[in-house]
Amino acid sequence: MKVMVTGTSGKVGPWVAREFRAQQWDVLGVDLKPPTQADFDWIVADIEDLGQVYGLIARFRPDAVVHMAAIPWPGGAAPDKVFRLNTMTTYNILQACADLGVSKVVTASSESAYGIVFHRHFFNPFYLPLDEEHPLLPQDPYALSKQTGEMTCAMFHRQTGMQAVSFRLGNVVTPDDYANFHQIQADPEDQKTIFWSYIDVRDIGLAARLAVETDGLGAEAFHIAAPDTKMTIPTRELLAKYWPDVKDLRTPLEGYATCLNSDKAERMFGSRAQHLWRQYVR
Repeated sequence: MKVMVTGTSGKVGPWVAREFRAQQWDVLGVDLKPPTQADFDWIVADIEDLGQVYGLIARFRPDAVVHMAAIPWPGGAAPDKVFRLNTMTTYNILQACADLGVSKVVTASSESAYGIVFHRHFFNPFYLPLDEEHPLLPQDPYALSKQTGEMTCAMFHRQTGMQAVSFRLGNVVTPDDYANFHQIQADPEDQKTIFWSYIDVRDIGLAARLAVETDGLGAEAFHIAAPDTKMTIPTRELLAKYWPDVKDLRTPLEGYATCLNSDKAERMFGSRAQHLWRQYVR
């Protein structure tokens, strides 16, 4: 089996590529620059150029594409560039896959799509924990690009029947990031708008592979997040202090339970985080 992974010089893409390689998939990594560790096949290409995307897919003939390339926050470039690059690269991948017969695509959405993380005007979530049915109310170009990406997946699914799923990722951490957790835990308010969420890059890779290896997922969006928060303070205490006006709690949120409910991903394709911060932080 063959998979093309975009964003393999970024934070997430290399780990996704390594997960597939570990399971004996043929992998082609794609990005604007080479990966820092070339332990998989890669090529330099600009996926904002639809012609280049057609060429890559026609040449490599992947069974699936995992699209992780993006500008990952609204301050990463001028607002129009953030929106344009994130939406057009997703569109180009899906258009080329639709025309060239690639039937499975995984794309990177974000918890930011709810509009709370990078809000201009503060608002409370309607309920917690967040699930995939909560309204998306973006207030910035990054969040809007992620909502648009999910809608693009849905359109191509309606058009061709392709499986085009979106991962609403929690706050992404690499193995090196665990060294900073004590500092993060000292300031819970700084993590308030991401609800103290996290997901290890290795678990994103696992989730991507499991989604690709599962049939019948359609164009669903899925939370991919650890089942606990980053904090050493119980979740209900955090909510009482930092989100006191959120009264609709739809699960008990006992202990250190996450506010990003990932039950849907576990139920539909068996994805559950394996790398939790307490394994790595004393």
